[in-house]
Amino acid sequence: MANMLAFHLMAEENKDVVSTDHGLDFGRLQGRVMMSGAADYNPKISWPEVVGLKVEKAKEIIRGDLGPASESNFVLIPEGSFVTMDFQMSRIRIFVDASGQIVVDPPPAVG
Repeated sequence: MANMLAFHLMAEENKDVVSTDHGLDFGRLQGRVMMSGAADYNPKISWPEVVGLKVEKAKEIIRGDLGPASESNFVLIPEGSFVTMDFQMSRIRIFVDASGQIVVDPPPAVG
């Protein structure tokens, strides 16, 4: 496999597993992302438990879940804003209220 990580996507609705070395079928990403061979594998990609909390507290909880080796980039997005459809494993989008202080739905997620 020459240093390539195989990505496995497990869709919640039908539990099918999709593996690919060429690209990811993001339309089926409803469950969790697993990187085979990753030393610090963490299946969590969404944090619904932080909705309603202050942004700094939410970031603290997310960093705690991801571990110290995480190089996640937090992106604060005003509620109701449009976002790009590209997917980045290092990005965590956090939607915030008009004050920019409180996390709102949808929950923070990798992407």
